[in-house]
This record gives sequence, structure tokens and C-alpha cells, in this order.
Amino acid sequence: MEEIVYGIATILFIGGIIGSVIPMLPGPVFTYGGFIILYWFTSLDISLENIWWLGVITIVISILDYYIQIWGVKRMGGGKGAITGTLIGTIVGLFFTPLGMLLGAFVGAFIGAYVEAKEEGKALKIAFGALVGFITGIILKLSFSIYVIYHVLTLL
Repeated sequence: MEEIVYGIATILFIGGIIGSVIPMLPGPVFTYGGFIILYWFTSLDISLENIWWLGVITIVISILDYYIQIWGVKRMGGGKGAITGTLIGTIVGLFFTPLGMLLGAFVGAFIGAYVEAKEEGKALKIAFGALVGFITGIILKLSFSIYVIYHVLTLL
């Protein structure tokens, strides 16, 4: 029975890693779900305190993920057009390679900012802000997922 539980947790951990890179999938939530399943259905020595702390961190990261990219755009002077362009570009980029997501966010922010400000230099600066926010969100989610997986592996 425990082998099945470990298999399900492994699938959720892999989903967490993939979801950390693909914006529409809740990577940290998948990873935390795998951790919860191991807590409930295995004999691993997981403390309730770890469950609570990782749950809080999962919620914080999930909320931050949506705001970091917007913050990057706003920090560089972008408005609603740049934010909308970033979101549309990211969604369009999903249909291409992971590089397409990065380029989609960048190009979308650039187009949205350019339409809004009519200044190429400012639009480029805003697009880089969107890109930095996007990459920061990926690094944050990926770090969390890798930490949780590492923590579980130390318990085995």
C-alpha cells in the first residue's frame, strides 16, 4: 500500500516541479499535496509543525507568484496595458516551448507598454521588468518544490 502512496506523491512532486515552470499549473500546491499525502498515509516522521509551516509558505508563494510579475511591470513604470500585455503574452507563450513563455511575457509587456506610452525605451524597460518578475516567480516556486522534495528524501 505504501508503494502506491509513494507513487502518487512522486507524481505530485513531479507535477510540482513542472508547475513551477508552467504558469498555469499550481506547482507549490502539487508539491505540498504530495507532502500531505505522505504525512497521512506513510510512517515517515513528518511533524505537524512542518505541515503547518509548509502550508503557510505554499499559500504565500501562490499569492506572491501572481503579484511578482505585476510588481515588476509596475516597478518599471508600466500600467494596465503593460500588465494586460504581459498576461496575454504569457498565455500565448504557453503554446510554445518554455522559451516561448519567457518571450511571450517579454513581448506582451513590450507591446502593451508601447501602445500605452508610445516610447520604445520605456516599453523595453517595462518588458524587462515583466521578465524579471516572471523569472523570479519561477525561481521562488522551484526553490520551494525542490526544498520539500529534499526534505522528504532526508526522511526516507
